[in-house]
Amino acid sequence: AKCKFDAGLYSEPLALMNALWEDLGGHKRNNWCFKNRIAIKRWQQVVSSRNSLRKRVADFLGVKEERLQVQVPPKDMRREKIFLLRVLKVWVFSESIIERGPSSLQYASDGTVSLSIKSKTSEKLTEEHLADFLSPDSHFYKIVDINEIEQTGVFDDEGCFTLSSFIEHFEKRLLSYACEKGVQGVICHSNDYFFMYLVNEKSMADHRVRKFLETVREFAIEEQRFLFDYSETKRRGFQERACGLWTVQQEPVAEKTFSRQKEFRRFRFSRDTVPDFANVCAWAMLQLDCCSLRSMMVWNFIGQGGRKKKKKASNSQPFV
Repeated sequence: AKCKFDAGLYSEPLALMNALWEDLGGHKRNNWCFKNRIAIKRWQQVVSSRNSLRKRVADFLGVKEERLQVQVPPKDMRREKIFLLRVLKVWVFSESIIERGPSSLQYASDGTVSLSIKSKTSEKLTEEHLADFLSPDSHFYKIVDINEIEQTGVFDDEGCFTLSSFIEHFEKRLLSYACEKGVQGVICHSNDYFFMYLVNEKSMADHRVRKFLETVREFAIEEQRFLFDYSETKRRGFQERACGLWTVQQEPVAEKTFSRQKEFRRFRFSRDTVPDFANVCAWAMLQLDCCSLRSMMVWNFIGQGGRKKKKKASNSQPFV
């Protein structure tokens, strides 16, 4: 019944008007409700509300009720009249409009803006959904899939947590995972430090990546990380999982005893070296997202205000 009376208008109020138009009334109403799978008691309430509302509006305007009867159902109305009805509906129910203040949007250098859409259902946003109200010719858009994983852990060391000391031990596992999963970009940042790893391969020679790195080198320290895997043997059981540790070094290896190798460029800067640290971090993450990497991983380390006890961190790990 919803699909029939909606008639492609995508509006429940207009679909209700179409149903009221087709209602035969009288003794035929029961058969009509049964045919269209409509609950008779609910429909009687709808008709009663319609009649009551029409009477009150007619009394307020000082006209007869017959003048307020619908002459043509919405499914047969002209497009201009449908548009006016939609405007009136939005004006009357203005509290249902979804608003987003422009001040909260962060624009990239090319004028684009990123919006995060979260759903409580398993249904994913597709191109067909956006095509209903966005034209690719006038409003270019791109859907980026992001999976967010939130983890909480307790660090063993007493005192304040610092990302600069933690990253030296965490880096080996982080880059090993990036190599096994084909992650091209990794960002680890906290309130005081920012680390960015980019794989050094031909696919990263895009002009947007080169321009981005030229700007980053003006305020960040660049270092090299060479990763080597000396075993490519597939075993059964838990050893078969592609999550083994790679060997991480700061210098290349002369001998060719390894089976796989990769190279990452590490960029780091801190609040002490960059005055506008928070805005620079936000700019770097936004610009890297605009470089159209195959996959990117972001770790956000959140401290707890410097209280002298074991620290907990909430790590957000989106995969693009």
